[in-house]
Amino acid sequence: REVCGDAAWIKWVNDILIRDKKCSGILVETTENLKGFAVVGIGVNIGSGSIHESVKDIACGVTDKSRDTRWHLLIKILENLKDLYVDFDKIKIFAAYKERCSTLGRRIEVHPNNGETYIAVAEDLDDNCRLVVKDERGEMHVIDSGEVKIISTR
Repeated sequence: REVCGDAAWIKWVNDILIRDKKCSGILVETTENLKGFAVVGIGVNIGSGSIHESVKDIACGVTDKSRDTRWHLLIKILENLKDLYVDFDKIKIFAAYKERCSTLGRRIEVHPNNGETYIAVAEDLDDNCRLVVKDERGEMHVIDSGEVKIISTR
């Protein structure tokens, strides 16, 4: 948000959207071998000119500004990560995440890792940041992995 000048939102669980197009993704991995540690990967589309024609309707760049944007963006990412690390407050982080989560309240297509695809409404996030959804039959589900596709706007 500080770099792009637009309202950037989170699509549950790890995509960053600008105007409903993906501009960034975050991946966090843990393993049994590295207890207490995580590996974080961040991919960012810097300029819209680098977006391949085949994904231009679903992806965008953070900005169309100069090449200096990548350094400004990197500095902001590192500053924010440092602030989160130094003053780690799970409740505050969760509140900020939930406030910026564009998935909530929207009709979605759920692609769970362990089941069949279904349509639902994203109702809430639980305390562990799992997505709470209500399917078309009115049944509630708690999603902790998989993919969701937003199929209707607010």
